[in-house]
Amino acid sequence: MALTQKERSANCYKRRKENGLCPRCGRKLDRDGHYCSTCLGKVRESRREDREFYRSIGICPVCRKAILYGDEKTCIECRTYYAIYREKHNLTNDQKEKYRNRFKEQRRNIYWERKEKGICTKCGKRKAMGGKSKCILCLEKDAEVHRNKRESKIMKGM
Repeated sequence: MALTQKERSANCYKRRKENGLCPRCGRKLDRDGHYCSTCLGKVRESRREDREFYRSIGICPVCRKAILYGDEKTCIECRTYYAIYREKHNLTNDQKEKYRNRFKEQRRNIYWERKEKGICTKCGKRKAMGGKSKCILCLEKDAEVHRNKRESKIMKGM
């Protein structure tokens, strides 16, 4: 008996996943996660374009059904659903602290991995400057932020 297209696709997906390949394109995974960097970028960009498109025509980008009114980003139904969900799954302070600590630990691990590899600890895209832990672009961005903060403090003080 011949397999259907759905079954062949599922088998291909499963085989690629088991062999440490990207389930979408079949290339070797170049990052920790489900998809390779290229496919992840394509998925992210596609979703961003979809959200922008639906907002531009006045339809909720979450449910893709309801009409948006005014400056809303999501429809009333979606906002209500998420409000009920947040209320139902309200986290205690201990749970929030646990998640916060886990996130901090993950970010700390990423920082040290990037530092050992000699790449920028902030963006992870470019080689770090000599004697620094960030690339030239991130250093310039940080300098601009600090300049703006200093200027705003000086202006408030006058």
